[in-house]
Amino acid sequence: DEFLEDLHVIRESLTGHGDKNVADRELKDLIRLVETFGFFLAHLDVRQESSRHTEAVAEILGTHGIQYLEQSEAQRLQTLAELLR
Repeated sequence: DEFLEDLHVIRESLTGHGDKNVADRELKDLIRLVETFGFFLAHLDVRQESSRHTEAVAEILGTHGIQYLEQSEAQRLQTLAELLR
């Protein structure tokens, strides 16, 4: 496992440069976790229903006096485009 090999290289480097405390605590714990459970990357979908985003944007823009929820979809797009410039 490349990640585990990299962790061992980092540990050796820390130990060699006088940071044995870090190498023997946090990093050693991480090495044990990777040895036990492995290391996996997973796709995480963080999309939400669009109404939640609309409400959040409306709340933020409301603090600046912009009535976002009262605007049409076209007006909302124009407002956001102008603010992002």
